[in-house]
Amino acid sequence: MRKIHILFAAAAAAVLAASCKPEPVLTVSPASIEVKTADSATESVSVTANYPWNASANASWVHLKNPSGTEEDKTLGFTVDANTTPDARSATITVTSEGLSQTVTVTQAQMDKLVLSSKEETVGPEGGTLTVKLQSNVSYTVEIQAGADWLTKSGTKGMQDYTETFAVAPNDTYGERSCTITFAGAGLKEVVTVTQTQNDGFIVDGGFDYSFDANGGTFTVDLKSNIGAKVSIPEGDAAWITQLKTKALDEYQFQFRVEKNFETKSRSGKIELTDDKGNVEATITVFQRAKPYLTLSGDSFLVDREASQVTVDVNTNVELEILVPEAAAGWLSVTLSEDGKQLLIDVAENPAAGSRYAVVTLQGKEDPISATLTVTQRGEDQMLSFVHNNRTVTVPAITGPEVSGTVDWGDKATEAYAENQTHKYAKNGTYTVVMTVAGGTAVEFASMSGILLIDLSAF
Repeated sequence: MRKIHILFAAAAAAVLAASCKPEPVLTVSPASIEVKTADSATESVSVTANYPWNASANASWVHLKNPSGTEEDKTLGFTVDANTTPDARSATITVTSEGLSQTVTVTQAQMDKLVLSSKEETVGPEGGTLTVKLQSNVSYTVEIQAGADWLTKSGTKGMQDYTETFAVAPNDTYGERSCTITFAGAGLKEVVTVTQTQNDGFIVDGGFDYSFDANGGTFTVDLKSNIGAKVSIPEGDAAWITQLKTKALDEYQFQFRVEKNFETKSRSGKIELTDDKGNVEATITVFQRAKPYLTLSGDSFLVDREASQVTVDVNTNVELEILVPEAAAGWLSVTLSEDGKQLLIDVAENPAAGSRYAVVTLQGKEDPISATLTVTQRGEDQMLSFVHNNRTVTVPAITGPEVSGTVDWGDKATEAYAENQTHKYAKNGTYTVVMTVAGGTAVEFASMSGILLIDLSAF
């Protein structure tokens, strides 16, 4: 009987305890958390509960420090990862206790973005329109580098994907130029560098044609280039046109030597000036005349006193001019045949007693070459005589361009006149020597020894 009373008392106590358990309480404050930065952050909420509680988050970027607690734990701490996306995001933290549930909404700001599609842009020298594409989730400003008045902003298109357009003026200089465009907003800054290529220049000073005589020489080609400069001489011309070494920067100076031309034909060659890419930008032409030559079929002629014409063959590769002495202009005329291969020499009659002569000069009009031609015309025969008593005698020297004649030695011997001519007599005696000549202009006796009488009245 006592045992039954004990069991009844225990059951009654349990019923009484159950009927006295407090109602569960759960509050979480605040109900929402705004993380205003895209960076990682630590946040917390207050939890009020009279029973143990548990918490969970529905996003992997929210990390709970204490996902469970007792009624004595009043704070729920958590961290959020950095938001590397261009969009804001949100997550929910749910706290439960004894069948009760409370939620906390966590929002995090986006990562501000200002992204250029390219940070370098190149525009040709002709200018035009430059389009810069970018993505941004913030407001931004556009700033063109100071002093770049050749670049101006001309428009904006787009919402989230932006397109900025700029006007680029032609580059009329021979140098490359560049500037920067700065896009800034929300503490962000992106810079694009705009480069406008140079206006290609390849300027040759001094002309494109050079001419030389057969002696050759040197010449210099001055040029200015911003695309480089190289020299190319065709293989066939490189034997007589060579480049001399020079030093140069952007202003180039090339020096060349032209060798002597020993041939009888003129020649021409080319020099090509190329840029660094091998493109021919200019061509220099070099012309060299042949080695001048001038030969005559004869250089001394003796003609009779009567009027006559003499022809002389000419072989030359230059243009000639003919110089006849002024003193001979009245009786001597020298012209060139139409084909240039003969000299036509016209000699008038010589009415004088003595001979006459002239030295005609032929010379190149542009080339340093010349030849002379001596024309001697007989007059009446010249006679001189002298008496001597020498066993051996030498005739006097008769000067003149073309002297000819005979010598009568006075011992019945006669010979043609020759310079420094001597004669030996068979025996001693007094002899008269008579000389009949033409073309003489002067007489000179080397020695007067044994000379008894001289007669120059008919000379």
